Amino acid sequence: MIGIFDSGFGGISILSDFHNKAPEYSYIYFGDNINAPYGDKNTKEIYNSTKNAVEFLFTEGAVLVIVACNTSSARVLRKLQDEYFNKKYKNKKVLGIIIPNIENIIHQLPPNSRLGIIGTSHTIGSQKYQNEILDKRNDVQIFSKACPMFVEKIENNKFKSLGFLANIKEEIAHYSNKNISYLLLACTHFSFIKKEIKQHLNPSIQIIDSSEIIIKKTQEYLFRHKELKIKKERNTILYTSGDLVLFKKISLKLLRPSSKRNLKFLKHSTLSNN
Repeated sequence: MIGIFDSGFGGISILSDFHNKAPEYSYIYFGDNINAPYGDKNTKEIYNSTKNAVEFLFTEGAVLVIVACNTSSARVLRKLQDEYFNKKYKNKKVLGIIIPNIENIIHQLPPNSRLGIIGTSHTIGSQKYQNEILDKRNDVQIFSKACPMFVEKIENNKFKSLGFLANIKEEIAHYSNKNISYLLLACTHFSFIKKEIKQHLNPSIQIIDSSEIIIKKTQEYLFRHKELKIKKERNTILYTSGDLVLFKKISLKLLRPSSKRNLKFLKHSTLSNN
């Protein structure tokens, strides 16, 4: 199986793309909803939460795990790979989502582009995107903005509330005078409010949705690593550490319809902050 881990519902956007563009595989998803959002946690908490979540997916049968949380990918994934996963799980792989998105941006953006980035406080504060992009493309001008309320509202199923819509307008106004041509959604949660974000942008600005890049990059990775044997049974198991009834309700709303897909929703209690 292909495993997908996120601090909450954000990775559902990636899972939905996998269902529709690579439906032959089996998937296992874990949302650590009880501890979401990760954007306001310290590095030790994020490290332990990510380690336990990925290990859980491995024990449940995942051969490849995608860490769909930008905060985890930015702050702790490289360290976890070097210190733990690469040593203990030699026949399994863990991939983040930041490097694939950076590679896409480096190759996609025209010369002297002006790029906006929005994400959680941790992702923006880590400067991961900025540093990696500018290392290869010093012609690009980057303007970043943390939007800490976005994940919280999406996790609480309030992303259509009038208060949240006003918050989106206020946050995106940051770019009204930056003359950007591209805006990177550096959080998988933000895929679910892409339409609302676009409403407050100049129509000429192109949104780069990090979730949409991952399916393409993962398919390329699987083509290069045919030794990974992924089950092709069209099954998907979704776990949450939070309220199972609420998790199922919101997940079904966020998942785009997919044919011939068996879905199972389960509860998993994880000691994610130990």
